[in-house]
Amino acid sequence: MNHSILRTIRKQRNISQIEMAHKLAMDQTTYSRKERGMTKFRKEEWLKIAVILEVAVEDLCDDGTFYHVNSNHHEEDKSNSEEYITVNKFLFDSIVHYVKKLEEENEILKNKTELG
Repeated sequence: MNHSILRTIRKQRNISQIEMAHKLAMDQTTYSRKERGMTKFRKEEWLKIAVILEVAVEDLCDDGTFYHVNSNHHEEDKSNSEEYITVNKFLFDSIVHYVKKLEEENEILKNKTELG
C-alpha cells in the first residue's frame, strides 16, 4: 500500500485527516496511524477511501492486494477452464450498477438508431 500517495491525494482534495476519519467512521488518531503506515487499512477501508478521493483503488494500492485470480482447474482438464476473481462486495455492487447503466444507455442508442 502506498501511504505517501494516499496522503498526497487527500491533501490535493483538501480533505483533512479529521474529515477522512469521520467519513470512515473512525477516530482521527486511528486514521493518522493508518495513513502513516503504523497500522494497516482493511481492504474495505481502502475501497471507501478510493471512493471518497474519487480515484481508482489501484492508484492507491500498488501491490495487487485487490486482484487475486484463482484458477480452479487443472491443466489436463480443459472442460472447466473458468477463472474466478475475488472482489469486495462494494466493488462488485458498483460494477453491477455500472453495467446496468451501460445496458440502459445502449438500449436508448439502439432505439434511436432504429428510429433514425
